[in-house]
Formats: sequence, structure tokens, C-alpha cells
Amino acid sequence: MTQSYTDAGDPRVNPVDPYDTHIETDPAAERSLVDDVRALIDDGKMVAEAELDFQKKRVAYGAGQAGGIVGRFGAAAVVALLAGIGFTVGLIIALGTLITIWGSTAVVTLVYLLVALGLAKSGQKRLRHVQAVISTTDRTESR
Repeated sequence: MTQSYTDAGDPRVNPVDPYDTHIETDPAAERSLVDDVRALIDDGKMVAEAELDFQKKRVAYGAGQAGGIVGRFGAAAVVALLAGIGFTVGLIIALGTLITIWGSTAVVTLVYLLVALGLAKSGQKRLRHVQAVISTTDRTESR
């Protein structure tokens, strides 16, 4: 079938309008590789800056909250110390009915010193263990 001039614009006969001067092309075909790489670098910079800004805000938030957190832990330590003092006074008074007040004070103080000595020995043992592990690691890394 031959195509006449009159049915050239009919999309059933010819889906491409010969009189249409606007031809859609792929936008990627008009860009060069250099343009694509530049766009990629710009996008990478933008993402890196956004991530850096986000991390700065996280650090600022954490630093802002740190004062309140430390204050609460400090207050908890003070209250625990007061509770320990109250317990000690009560223990001395209770033991004072069995032995003299001075004797109960000496017994409570001696028990506290023995607990402190046990904790110090335990800490010393752990410190020696950590030092041994670190010195072993240092020796193997220097070889």
C-alpha cells in the first residue's frame, strides 16, 4: 500500500508525524561523561555535608544532655552516701546495745575496712591481668 500525502498525518497509518519537528531524545545522550561525573561529585559532596551536619547535631544534643545526666548520677551518689551513713549510724546504735558504743564503732569500722581491703585486692588482681594482656599484645605486635 502506498502512502498518500493526505494520510501521512494519520497516526493509524504512520505513527510518526512527518511534520512534527520536535523529536524527543534521551537526555542522557546529550550529557557527557564529564558532566555525569561532576554531577555525581556534587551529589556526593551534598550527601557528605548533610551527614556531617547530622553528626554535629547528634554530638551537640549528647553534649547538651550530658550535664543533666552527670548531675543526676552525682545526686544519686550523694543520696547513696547519705543512706550508707544512716545505715552505719543505725548499725553502731544497734550494736551499742550488745557491746559498748565505742566497741560497736570499732567493729563497724573494722568490717568496712575489711570490705575496702577485699575490693582493693580484687581491683589490683584485675589490673595485673589487664597489664599482662596488654604487655602480651604489645610483644606480639612488635614482632
